[in-house]
Formats: sequence, C-alpha cells, structure tokens
Amino acid sequence: MACPCFHILYSKLFIEKYSRKQLLFSLFLPIYITDDAELSLRSAVHLSYLTTDEQKLIDASISEHGYKVDMKKSERLQDYAGKLTSEQINKILSGEATRKPRNKTPAPFKLKHKLLAKYFSSAHKAAEVEEIIDKALEMYFAQQHQQNPESHEKKEDNTHESVL
Repeated sequence: MACPCFHILYSKLFIEKYSRKQLLFSLFLPIYITDDAELSLRSAVHLSYLTTDEQKLIDASISEHGYKVDMKKSERLQDYAGKLTSEQINKILSGEATRKPRNKTPAPFKLKHKLLAKYFSSAHKAAEVEEIIDKALEMYFAQQHQQNPESHEKKEDNTHESVL
C-alpha cells in the first residue's frame, strides 16, 4: 500500500507543473498541447520559463519547419531562456546543437588478409607494405585527378592515411 504523503506530494507537483503550463504563450498552448501529446506536459513546463517573444519564435520555427519538441530540446531551450535567437532555436529544434561534428579524417579500416596475401608475401615487412600502398594510392589519385580535374579542385589536402 502506497504512503498517502506520496499522493499529496505527487498531486502538488502535478498542480505546480500544470499551473506553469498556463504561462505558455496563448497561441502556442492550444496548438501543441493536445490529446495527441505533440508537446508533453513536462516539455510545456520547460517552455513556460521562456519569454512570450521566445515562445513566439519557437512557435514560428515549429510551424515553418515542422520540428518536434521533446524533453531534451525543451530543457535545452530553457537553458537559453532570456537570450534565445531564431538561429539558436532552429539549431536546438533541428538537433544540430547536440549533433557531434563529423570527423574530417577518414575512418580507420583494416585490409583483409586475403587481399594482402594476393599482392604481398609474408617476407614483406609492414613498413614496406604501407609504403607500396601509399605510392599506389598516390598514383591512383593522380590518375583520377587527370581524368576529372573539376571534381578534385575542392580538395586542398591530398594526403590519404589509413590504419592497416
């Protein structure tokens, strides 16, 4: 049997959150807080701490781009309360703000033994194999550049390193 004080505490917290929700921008509220739960009560509470102008910017961004607001995004928006811009809102709602930047170096890879055995014997040392592969790749990319010079103009760094 649950403790009666738990129900009182839970009810009090629910009422506090519900009353915070009433501070949402009046146009924002009926559109996004529906039975379909497009915006959860907890997310609405986070957005209620934003100014009306910030909520209008969020509403415009959602309407224009069709973004969804989940708990993580609403918390992040609340963290920037008082200093949100349209650009920041779009970055947060699109997920760009939390997305890790892509690594510019190629992912390391391993050559299968079968492929190495096709071109190299066990007598070849790893340094020799790397040197031969490096020269072969230089020749390959030089040839590709001669065949399609316009597709390689954007590449500034022509080094190709990988882990064997």
